[in-house]
Amino acid sequence: MSATHWERVQAVFAEALEQPPERRAAYVAAAVEDQEVSREVLSLLLAHEGRGRFDSVADDLCGLRPAAASVPLANLPDRLRTALAGRYTIERELSRGGMALVFLARDLRHHRTVAIKVLRPELAVALGAERFLREIRITAGLTHPNILPLLDSGEADGFLFYVMPYVEGESLRDRVDREKQLPLDDAIQIAREVADALSHAHSHDVVHRDIKPENILLEAGHAVVADFGIARAITAAGGEQLTATGLAVGTPAYMSPEQAAGDSVLDGRSDVYALGCVLYEMLAGEPPFTGRTAESIARQHLAASPARIRVVRPTVPEPLEEAILRALAKAPADRYLTATQFAQALMQAAASEPAVGVAPHRHSSVRRLVPPALLAAVLLCSGGWWVLRRLSLAPGRIDSVVVLPLDNLSGDPQQVYFVEGMHDAIIGELAQMAGLRVISRTSAMHYKNTDKSLPEIARELDVQAALEASVLRVGDSVRVQAQLIQALPRERHLGAWTYHRHLRDVLALHSELARAIAERIAVTLSPQEKARLAAERTIDPEAYDLYVRGRFEWNKFTPEGLWRAVEYFEKAIDKAIDKAPTYALAYAGLADAYMVLPYYAPVSPREAFPKAKAAATKALELDEQLAEPHTALGWVTAVHDWGWFSAERHFKRALELNRNYALGHMFYAWFLAWMGRFDEAIAQDRRAQELDPLSPRISAHLGAVLFCARQYDGATAQYLRTIDANPNFARAYFDLGRVYIQTGRYDDAIAALRRGITLSGGGGGSAISRADLGVAHALAGDRPAAQRILDELRAQSSRQYIAPLTFARLYLALGDRDRAVRWLQTAYETRDADMVLLNVFPVWDPLRSDPRFRELIRGMRFPG
Repeated sequence: MSATHWERVQAVFAEALEQPPERRAAYVAAAVEDQEVSREVLSLLLAHEGRGRFDSVADDLCGLRPAAASVPLANLPDRLRTALAGRYTIERELSRGGMALVFLARDLRHHRTVAIKVLRPELAVALGAERFLREIRITAGLTHPNILPLLDSGEADGFLFYVMPYVEGESLRDRVDREKQLPLDDAIQIAREVADALSHAHSHDVVHRDIKPENILLEAGHAVVADFGIARAITAAGGEQLTATGLAVGTPAYMSPEQAAGDSVLDGRSDVYALGCVLYEMLAGEPPFTGRTAESIARQHLAASPARIRVVRPTVPEPLEEAILRALAKAPADRYLTATQFAQALMQAAASEPAVGVAPHRHSSVRRLVPPALLAAVLLCSGGWWVLRRLSLAPGRIDSVVVLPLDNLSGDPQQVYFVEGMHDAIIGELAQMAGLRVISRTSAMHYKNTDKSLPEIARELDVQAALEASVLRVGDSVRVQAQLIQALPRERHLGAWTYHRHLRDVLALHSELARAIAERIAVTLSPQEKARLAAERTIDPEAYDLYVRGRFEWNKFTPEGLWRAVEYFEKAIDKAIDKAPTYALAYAGLADAYMVLPYYAPVSPREAFPKAKAAATKALELDEQLAEPHTALGWVTAVHDWGWFSAERHFKRALELNRNYALGHMFYAWFLAWMGRFDEAIAQDRRAQELDPLSPRISAHLGAVLFCARQYDGATAQYLRTIDANPNFARAYFDLGRVYIQTGRYDDAIAALRRGITLSGGGGGSAISRADLGVAHALAGDRPAAQRILDELRAQSSRQYIAPLTFARLYLALGDRDRAVRWLQTAYETRDADMVLLNVFPVWDPLRSDPRFRELIRGMRFPG
């Protein structure tokens, strides 16, 4: 909200106060066309109406008291800049509200963009600094992916302020104002995510008190609740002063009956009611209660029954409507006891909607197979295609899909690599469509041989549709049968296709299927996307077979698998030179293999990274439109060359080419973390999770970013979530152990690291984690155990490569700073792969004041 906007709010509010109480809301409706201005004025009127209940507070909020008038808002930005100099740089005002002004600022200590909310001076005077700051600090402990965290708070030159991450997305209010009614799936997802946030806060005895669309931000496709506990802090800090005025902190359209009645003691069921109001508005297009005055709206919350949603929107399932009405019960005892129960009810309501007109398929809830004749009604005609399409009624807009694991109709286990390669390729073709969200391979593969129904899968992955397909390969002949099913909100068959081609035309097969799906679900393709899908692409069959084998091995992410992948990719390149000189995929695969080898095998970065760079460069010379080699080149340019700006250009280009490239988002997130741009890094990791929600690697990576951001509680929680879902994923234990070391929980660290080493087989690739185990022993006081690990690693280093930073960590924990620094200098000279973490990794905090360490940082030329 701009300064001009707020001046308009103040002017209309003052004019409304000159009207008789019964005419004020009507006056606002006649005088104001801007809905946001109208909402702000009506919110202020609530603080003034009710025959004395709110009178004095309205004066406070509008700055009409003499004490408040002595603090002119025009001077506030300049005074705030002076007061916060050295901590934050105030860039510009973002908005103004009834209680606070919001400024865009730069956190000078952590090099990040933040939003600073400053309470209006008159309100700060009324509340008192000590009480407000004491109460607001209670909310600082809330750590949850759907809660916008509180980063800082304080008093400066009489200003009370608190700091939050700056979110560039829109608010739910923006979206509801634009779309009026949201799709069922979107509304339910947003409500469930808000409910998750509320459940977490309520478990810490924090009630929001002001859940409304304006306080729900939409970031990377997910809901994030803002201003958590702020209303509580204002209410608690105001104490008797606010109670005496009768102030009911909140927003009229979303207040629970008990809140509208002025009850000072509220519990989580009040927030459940408010969320019910928000969900009602998302589906019906307006809140359950509206009125010409704020008092009228409050009376309706207390006594009236909301209109049935299905009257204005018949497509809303009846169980969903009933769930919302229960949340809107007048008596708290008649609502859901917890926000979690409300979220579960929404899931059950969505799942209860029966399928209508759906062709049976292998994940159908009726568990019947598609008659083979329907899918196999295509015969190979020499040199050409015959395509059968079974189309139902137009499905409407589909913007998210999962490609389920393909069936291997040959029954030959030796063909698994080829079938999985086809699966990867189909995902890859669809993923390059900017208008479609495509679930990545790792998450899709979780449903191989599953007995879950399509609606279950769709809800777990948050997608609307699923593609099922089967592959039969006989020699160099390939047949693919596919069908697309809309899974939510109800199952419906969208189309079926059958293709039969020679292996040399398999790339065209992928493009043809992708183009057919895009046409069927009304995805708008850019001219570049249309040209790419229409391009003629032939390959050498033997080279393609070798490439697919290489990708199959690469996806294992094991030392043996990566070396076999290198071998297959190199053979594919050799085979393709004679017959397909533009075969860029094999070079892209080779770049990917060499890029990750140093992290999984005892391979020197000096050996692997130049080869990765050369392969990626060659791939892009052959096909600049491939996202993967851009990411590989960005990674190597950053990690080995320390060419930060060039690296970021490649990361961004990769995501321009393929917005659905989950690993691309994850690798870019890591780069952003190295730069200290943690908010951006977290946003990229969240996007990666959205695309690959079941990937343990991506889940654990978010924990690593939080660790570097010194958000240790959040990192711990993220690793524990990863382990809960993937109890055999060794890396999560390694990283969790590192957090435990940093927070002084050495026994827990030792247990976690030992578990990870056991799961990983204890090979050379785990040397850094064995070093962490030694660090935990050293810091716990068991120096002999730490020394034994150091001796073992020394002996091992005579046989194979071990990163210098491994020894630097151990020597630092043992108190030998000189040797630690010498090993760091060796790591610098040899371009150790983890040197990029030097600027942000908490492990090195004890050395940050050492001039020798600072010299290393300067030598790496980090931006800023």
